[in-house]
Amino acid sequence: EETIISRIAGCDAYADDRERCADMILFLLAGHDTTAYSLTWALCDLAASPKEQAAVRSALLAVPVDQRPLVPELAAALKESMRLNPVAATGS
Repeated sequence: EETIISRIAGCDAYADDRERCADMILFLLAGHDTTAYSLTWALCDLAASPKEQAAVRSALLAVPVDQRPLVPELAAALKESMRLNPVAATGS
């Protein structure tokens, strides 16, 4: 599976490894920050809506662990939380 990091590592456009490492660190830190921001808001939004929280929890418990990322109720809750609390609009 190709990742951003593997693409940076294999890219010949960088002048040197120092520049390549700087970009890797930037992507890792930026991804960590925005992911933490989004997950925090998603948990807050679910906590504020017990009915939706119960629906997502029931849907997650009804499937095997390896299929949980595919649960529509989870995807809907995350998308709605990102719509209500966009990272790009406010920064983190």
